[in-house]
Amino acid sequence: MNFNRLSVIVALFFFIFLGFYLYLTPAFVADDFSSSLQNSPHKPPVVSEPTTRAFDGCVITGCSSHLCSEEEVATTCEFQEAYRCFDSAICERQDDGKCDWSESERIARCLETYEPVRFPTELEPDLL
Repeated sequence: MNFNRLSVIVALFFFIFLGFYLYLTPAFVADDFSSSLQNSPHKPPVVSEPTTRAFDGCVITGCSSHLCSEEEVATTCEFQEAYRCFDSAICERQDDGKCDWSESERIARCLETYEPVRFPTELEPDLL
């Protein structure tokens, strides 16, 4: 009788412990994940809000706000470190009438510090 009672008590504590473990684990995992994102050197892309860096009917677009265009463009959302080069660039209509980044020399120097990145200066119809 004592052995049966002991096994029931052990089983009860096991299931209580298992229940608390399963209940609390997602909270700890989510908390750990959010803190690891805050401390990560690779920040995920941030959806840009309306900005005063775009003029003359041009818009800063693309998932990582790395394109300067006359219209909104949907792009894939792979973040590349080189996209940081466009954080303070001005998007406006150029002498040729097309929207492009005005600080192109600064951007070119910045892009040289990163691995090669395919960055179309004009939007090609087959990319849309």
